[in-house]
Amino acid sequence: MRKIAGIIGPSKPDEEEKKRAYEAGKFFAEKGYVVATGGLGGVMEEAMKGAKEKGGITLGIIPGSMKKEANPYCDIVIPTGIGKMRNVLLILCCDIVLACGLSEGTFTEIAYAYAFGKKIFTYGFKIEKPYKIPWVKSLKEIDL
Repeated sequence: MRKIAGIIGPSKPDEEEKKRAYEAGKFFAEKGYVVATGGLGGVMEEAMKGAKEKGGITLGIIPGSMKKEANPYCDIVIPTGIGKMRNVLLILCCDIVLACGLSEGTFTEIAYAYAFGKKIFTYGFKIEKPYKIPWVKSLKEIDL
């Protein structure tokens, strides 16, 4: 069974968050992981773009009910029709979760990952309260 890496972050990222997501997508694809995101724009699209450039498989779990809402880098699209609650489904399917930036949606995904006991890291930033989440400065630091 293929392992799945969830790459999460804002749909309206800054340039640094975009870069981290793109690098993370490439990294996990090179390691043989399916790269899963919420399937829309921003960090989600950048992560999938990086994965595709390395020949990876991508999975988009989108909030809407129409496959055409997904970004062009999604190989497999799962339309949920449940809005932001799709964040639960995204996290549950992942073996590892990497946050490349923060938004209100990302905070919920981090909380779900923590609650479900998923291996989770933040990349390039720290979260120490209310939970201390492991963080990495370099993708090479991630214990797969």
